[in-house]
Amino acid sequence: MNLGSSNFGRGETRGRRAGRDGLRGRAQSSEGGYGGNRQESGGSFLNTGRGTFSEEQNSYHVRGRGRWRGEGGQGWRGEERGGRRGGERGVGRGGVRGGGRWGETPEERRGGKRGGRGGWSGDRRGGGSRDEEEAKPVGEKLLKEKMNLIPSDLLCWLRSDRGVEALFAQSDPNEKGRRMLVLAIDKVVRGPSEAILCDVLERFQQSTFFASIPTFLLTANPTSVGEQNNMSEFVVALLHILQISVQYLPTIPFKTFEAILTCLGLPQYVVVRRIVEPSVSELKEMIAKKKAVPIVEHNSQTSPPEDFHDISIFPTIYDLNNQEPFLRKNITKGRYPDLETYLDINFRLLREDIIKPLRDGITACKKGSNSHDLQIYENVQIQTPECTNQGISHQIQFDVRKLKKIQWENCKRLIHGSLLCLSSDNFKTLLFATVAESEPKQLRKGLLTVFFNTEKDVQLNGMTKYVMVESPSFFEAHRYVLKVLQGIRQDDLPFQSYILNSGTSAEDTKPPKYLKTRSVYDLSAIMKGHFMERGKSVPVKDFRNMRDLTTLDDSQFDAVRHALTSELSIIQGPPGTGKTFIGLKIAEILLANHKVWNTRVGPILVMCYTNHALDQFLEGILDFNEKSILRIGSMSKNENVSQYSLSNVKQQWQREHRNMPNYIYRDLKEVKKKQEDLEKQILEASVRIQVAHEHILKPSELASVCPQNILSSLDDVSDWLGVGVWNYYDETVQDETDDEGNDQVEEEFTNSDDDVINLQGEAYIEDEKRKLDIDPDALDFLKASQQKKNQIKKTLDICETEEQWQVSMSKKEKRRRNDMISKQLNNSTCVNMERRAAMERDISSLNFDECWKLYRTWRNEYTQLWWRKIQSLSIEYNKYSKMRQELRNKESIHVMNNVKVIGMTTTGASRLHSVITEVNPSIVIIEEAAEVLEAHIVANLTTSCQHLILIGDHKQLKPSVTVYDLSRKYKLNVSLFERLINNGVKHKQLNLQHRMLPAISKLLVPHIYEDLKDHPDVESYPKIKGIGSNMFFISHANDENTLHDGKTKQNDYEAKYVVALCTHLIKQGYDKTKITILTTYSGQQLAIRKRMFKTMSEGVALSTVDNFQGEENDIILLSLVRSNQEEAIGFLSTENRVCVALSRARHALYCIGNFTQLCSKSETWEKIIGYVHQNNMLGNNLPLYCQLHTEYKEDVSGPEDFVEKFPEGGCTRLCDARLDCGHTCQMKCHVLDDEHKVYKCQKPCQRMCSKEHKCRKKCFEKCGDGSCGHSVDKIIPGCEHIQKMKCREDENWALCQTPVSADLPCGHKELVKCHQQFSDLKEIRCKEKCKVELECGHMCSGDCYGCSGTRLHKVCPKKCEKLLVCGHTCKQKCGQQCICTARCETKCKHNKCKKNCSEPCAPCKEPCTRICKHQTCSNLCSEPCSIQPCTRPCKETLPCGHNCIGLCGDHHKECPKKCRICDKEEVEEVTRKVLFLDIDESGFVELVDCRQRHIIQASTMDEIVDNEEKKENVQLISCPVLSCRTPIRRTMRYHSVINKCLTSIELAKSKMRGEEKHLTEKTKTIEKKVTLKFNCARDKYPKNDKDTFLKTVGQALAKKNVSNVQNLYSKEHCIEHLMTICKNELMATIFAGMKILKVVTGDFKTDAMFKELKQESSKLKTFILETLTSKESLTRQQMKELTNEVTRVGHLTQLACKVRSKEAKNLSIKKEASKLIGKMWEMLTDLFCPFTVAEENKYRNLKTKLGQVLDLGLSEVERRQILHAMKDLHQGNWFKCSNGHVYAIGECAEALETSKCPECKESVGGVNRRHVGTSSQALEMDGDVTQQAAWWGLNED
Repeated sequence: MNLGSSNFGRGETRGRRAGRDGLRGRAQSSEGGYGGNRQESGGSFLNTGRGTFSEEQNSYHVRGRGRWRGEGGQGWRGEERGGRRGGERGVGRGGVRGGGRWGETPEERRGGKRGGRGGWSGDRRGGGSRDEEEAKPVGEKLLKEKMNLIPSDLLCWLRSDRGVEALFAQSDPNEKGRRMLVLAIDKVVRGPSEAILCDVLERFQQSTFFASIPTFLLTANPTSVGEQNNMSEFVVALLHILQISVQYLPTIPFKTFEAILTCLGLPQYVVVRRIVEPSVSELKEMIAKKKAVPIVEHNSQTSPPEDFHDISIFPTIYDLNNQEPFLRKNITKGRYPDLETYLDINFRLLREDIIKPLRDGITACKKGSNSHDLQIYENVQIQTPECTNQGISHQIQFDVRKLKKIQWENCKRLIHGSLLCLSSDNFKTLLFATVAESEPKQLRKGLLTVFFNTEKDVQLNGMTKYVMVESPSFFEAHRYVLKVLQGIRQDDLPFQSYILNSGTSAEDTKPPKYLKTRSVYDLSAIMKGHFMERGKSVPVKDFRNMRDLTTLDDSQFDAVRHALTSELSIIQGPPGTGKTFIGLKIAEILLANHKVWNTRVGPILVMCYTNHALDQFLEGILDFNEKSILRIGSMSKNENVSQYSLSNVKQQWQREHRNMPNYIYRDLKEVKKKQEDLEKQILEASVRIQVAHEHILKPSELASVCPQNILSSLDDVSDWLGVGVWNYYDETVQDETDDEGNDQVEEEFTNSDDDVINLQGEAYIEDEKRKLDIDPDALDFLKASQQKKNQIKKTLDICETEEQWQVSMSKKEKRRRNDMISKQLNNSTCVNMERRAAMERDISSLNFDECWKLYRTWRNEYTQLWWRKIQSLSIEYNKYSKMRQELRNKESIHVMNNVKVIGMTTTGASRLHSVITEVNPSIVIIEEAAEVLEAHIVANLTTSCQHLILIGDHKQLKPSVTVYDLSRKYKLNVSLFERLINNGVKHKQLNLQHRMLPAISKLLVPHIYEDLKDHPDVESYPKIKGIGSNMFFISHANDENTLHDGKTKQNDYEAKYVVALCTHLIKQGYDKTKITILTTYSGQQLAIRKRMFKTMSEGVALSTVDNFQGEENDIILLSLVRSNQEEAIGFLSTENRVCVALSRARHALYCIGNFTQLCSKSETWEKIIGYVHQNNMLGNNLPLYCQLHTEYKEDVSGPEDFVEKFPEGGCTRLCDARLDCGHTCQMKCHVLDDEHKVYKCQKPCQRMCSKEHKCRKKCFEKCGDGSCGHSVDKIIPGCEHIQKMKCREDENWALCQTPVSADLPCGHKELVKCHQQFSDLKEIRCKEKCKVELECGHMCSGDCYGCSGTRLHKVCPKKCEKLLVCGHTCKQKCGQQCICTARCETKCKHNKCKKNCSEPCAPCKEPCTRICKHQTCSNLCSEPCSIQPCTRPCKETLPCGHNCIGLCGDHHKECPKKCRICDKEEVEEVTRKVLFLDIDESGFVELVDCRQRHIIQASTMDEIVDNEEKKENVQLISCPVLSCRTPIRRTMRYHSVINKCLTSIELAKSKMRGEEKHLTEKTKTIEKKVTLKFNCARDKYPKNDKDTFLKTVGQALAKKNVSNVQNLYSKEHCIEHLMTICKNELMATIFAGMKILKVVTGDFKTDAMFKELKQESSKLKTFILETLTSKESLTRQQMKELTNEVTRVGHLTQLACKVRSKEAKNLSIKKEASKLIGKMWEMLTDLFCPFTVAEENKYRNLKTKLGQVLDLGLSEVERRQILHAMKDLHQGNWFKCSNGHVYAIGECAEALETSKCPECKESVGGVNRRHVGTSSQALEMDGDVTQQAAWWGLNED
């Protein structure tokens, strides 16, 4: 028994722990007891002892005695000893010992200890993790010591320490300990770890310690000043804990809270009340709110209607219905009145950016709008859950029929972090989820992975269909920002004087707090080379006079100085001015002087808007040899930076054994174990739900939802539903297909050609921006979860798989039934409770549709049960996921605190705000600050931040806002960077650009920037080759195209133009990587990509303008797209985007667009185009010229002109260059490859070979004598045959192909190729027809090679034609299992069987129709009748007027229609002339089955039937007319006998066919037997051979390949022989590898013997493998012949091995022995002498003679070789039969079964561990230890 399996103490525990020194109490266990015995009540528990605890030594010793006694006399006594010294170990003596862990929940901890590993034994050592003794409560001293920890570490210690747990359990703790514990908890509630904090708070509030606080306050009476101070400190801390508890916990003990507040009103707390009165009032209000139902009110538009701190981050129904939410403008110029107003405005605007799209979508849904702009999805269903490290995710399925034309790669729908709102009741109730993972391929199928909001309990229903609305705003980032904004208090936000009161003073910003008056910096990073020394110690607050000594220009110097000396530094960098360069210089100086600022505060935090920019910045830091950096997030594409990712650094720490708190690893392990346990349960429930929707459940699985009486009558649910083996559907019914399910999503622009360049779509890029992916194994979790589900699905046996009852069906029938099952399972129609109850009363009377409706009702209830279980488990799993993430964050914090620079995106910083807060960064550098929403920056500023550096340019891209109106009306898109500059906060602008050609920079000055100068270097840029100008604007008026998505645009004309221009530039010789195509819309990006091909354009960058921010290239081609009749230009009117688009080029810029339209709508464009027009850089035609012929100049007006006027990049002239081969270049004028090193001459080759054959290749191809392909006649040396060969081929090495006649080893002549007659002729296939008559009487259809001479014949191809029991003729091949393939002819009055005759025929369940005036049958139609045939005459009258000649018991319709008088000859013909019997007065019977409908005298036919029945033949009675013999099936007079025959026939068919259960069991037995043998062999066979063999066996025994008993028996036969052959091959391999000391066999060489043996064995093995994979069975003759062949090859193996052993021993063989060996070998290899039993006896006689002439015993060398081959068998495993042949018994060497010696056929082995016969132990074989049993058959004598 195992103590770990008991749950002692769980449930209600009466009594309290009384400390370490003793405990007495009464315990009641509600779940089992020791050894699983359930204890209903009572029992006593005694635990006494002493213990010591030392925290410093990390040791814990316990020694104690314990006693447990249950009712009924059961008892237990034992001693325990345990200890832990850096770990745990325990020794139990005389009873039970279990290490165990403490309970996972507070209930378990209070209820008692849980047992761990261990068991009932005297001296058993268990694997428990902690001692069973109770821990000693922590005291004041240790708590004081722990108070020095940071809050996060203290929190984890409080959660995991057993001493704290013991203190929680005390009702009257030490007063000092009580105070210190409350102070410690008060400290940790200020930390950010919600999940762990909530767990500690829950345990605290549910503890005895907390429950005793009112009593303590009631009895305490602080009088002295010291006591009152201590009490005040205690009460303040306690009230703060209670406030946090009300805020964080879903439920609180109101009575205890109110009791505490009541006690504080007592007289003795007058002094304390003065201090805590505000806190008490606030707590009372919070408790009242907690009790009350929240009511949303909207009072006024002038002031906030409610405190934004209390607003739910997730939208409410009120939010989604309120069309006029309370919003106020962002104050972009001027001051904010206070912090609350500032936070309120930003909070509401950011939240509205999430809510507005949802509100619009829901409103549209209610109105029935179908606009493509609204992101609404219909028929959404929640699929089964997946377990991830971030919590429970669900896959959802949505309808894609209306979304066919959506370009998922390029639209920003359903990307990571988007918020989804689902509703099934017209949005009266809501479900919220965020997108976890989406791929375009899956989205086309309507599949998406989401996380549902777990902040509130949500009930998920997999059967419900929802409508889903999406908010594309990045909710995952916004939610953390909103949460932080709600948590900011007055003193939490640094730099408030600038952020709130900007513009109030024009004074300079203050220096950072860490800078002292005398602080000096090392500025050598910016100093010129010969001034390095002067720069190593410079007063940082004043180094203005150093300007000329640095490498910086004036604006750069001012920016650096400003950044180093101002606590808030703003640096504006227009395009090309080197923002990143300056940022890196600032970082380099700060890192070089880290001792100045990093004395007590944290590292530098670098934040960027994009991952790419972050990687660039961090790589720059690496360049000045600073390696102490950390990159947060795993989305880095930079190899140099990715090695510094958080995950990689953590791994490095583990390898280097860096110091990390033990509690982190311990708690992580505990949480992970809990998650794994929950995951297993969740996945099993998930699999059950999934299977229920895909297959038909078994009756046993429906027990929870279906009455037992119904289950007992449901043997087979499939049959009841009408789709099982007994049901048949007419094949004439057309297959029903669901057109909707087969809809293919059109991909309008997606080209699957490999030649099209790859493109990262807009959706992918946005997705990458959003993903932080702190745990890079998230996707691995999903994959592993799916694998686990697949494994669970294999182990669960809960459904009726179609394979079980579709074995004998046609493929068409299987497909039809599977489609029908799928259609019915997907149908949602069910029945209500009233109708269900009525149906369940009699399920046998239901029709097809009713059965399915009732089943679906059961199925839905079944899945709901499992959904509810998943819900409860998911809550726990998500809880532990949060705890796990927080522990991982703790781990991360310890790593972060040991580096100087931390880099992350602004999105990542929002999500990790709690971590940043604990890291305490003192300096924050934000690049691309103008692109980040103000709230996102403010939320990431912690109280520890003393220095903020913002770098960006507000005149380029602004922050991205989802709702345009929030930008236009409320200025949400104004960044903090821009707002501070607008309000006059001091900033520096870089004004010397190093990027653009002056002509390009003039596009920006003065239209966008007033002051931007050009560096001298940009004036020396080269002219662009092949184009008349380095900058040109091509104007056109071709209209754009609107895509289905509605939010993006494309212009086909521009797409073609820029691709043609790009190709032209490449043809001028430009590197493809130096060219970038930019476009303003993602739809245009996809259109251009469609037209770009790898052969010419791979390497050219293609991007949207927004995604190219911060990038640059030599040549930029810009497509502006907008051109339409409405003259709308969209966001091209935005100055910021224009600035970015026109400032990316260094050397050249070419723009194409409708500039007339742009100028009419935008003043900025009007100014820019005015400048361009003045400088002749604008036009409809682009001027080009030829580099080689400069006089050739042409203007191109359209895409097609590039190819027509500059086909190869040059002019239209021919190249005319003379090539090295002497030919002329045929290309048009070209610049690329002007030296023709790549060009390949396409003219015919003029060279000839040595035999003057003209070369047929092209000029550029290599040729010569070795490549001439002309055919010539050549004489083959040796045989002198003439043969056609290629001129280049050498006849001396040629294989002659001339047919010649050769004598094969079999004695037949065969035409072979000439060269084959000199090779091994045994490999030649002899095609001589086999002339042997088979056992079936037919001649063999095989040939000499195929039949191995006459030893192993092919299957006879003739038809069997035997008469089967069913009355049909067998159409199978001769020798195969007789399975009838005809249609079943069983038919009754009610129905007809329409299956194949070989399939099980369902008996008719209708009442029997045999009835007459005298008697009635009471049985079913398919049962033998309960009455005898009636002998009274029929009373009916024939049309002729005479009486009917039939009998009463027969239906008149079946009575003969002939008259005894009118048709006398016909009536009496059969009886008189055929049966030669006399006619009596009895009636007649008409056999309706006969074609001639024979009429026979009733008494005669009755007698014939009685006689046939007595014979008990398994066949139907037949017509007595010999020429007819038609089986009688429908003559009702003999209905009873027919039913008996049919029952016997069904039984016979079942035996021939084999019952499925029997076949399955037999198959498993065979597989188990084979696997067992191979497992015993272990390393005998190579793993690949084992795996291949087992795979072959598995395929051969698959259900689809085993159709009947003979087939299974045949395969079993083959498998056994295959294993024998494998064993023989192994033996032959061992002996063939022996070293030969001397050739001793005369004319017989063992190498040749082993070669022939290998051929024979290989051929036989191939035959067996082909048989195993074939659906045909071996015939009886083939089985016998195969057995003979396997025996023959076995003897061949033994003979070759024995002779080889002689050679290995250097022994000679006498001439007489040599002759005997030759004769034996000849007998074994004779093709035309089958190795029958008679031949084997002859062979054995020869073998006996050989034994008399020659000693073939085992030498020591041979014995050791055998033992080495069979290594690891123990001594005593070797035995020998009565004739001395050695064999071995594996494993335990005990004789458990008998077998035959392969040499002499004597019995060997034994039964019940007793050996048979005279078997004895082979002591001479012992000595080495071997491994596996084998039958060697080596002669001892």
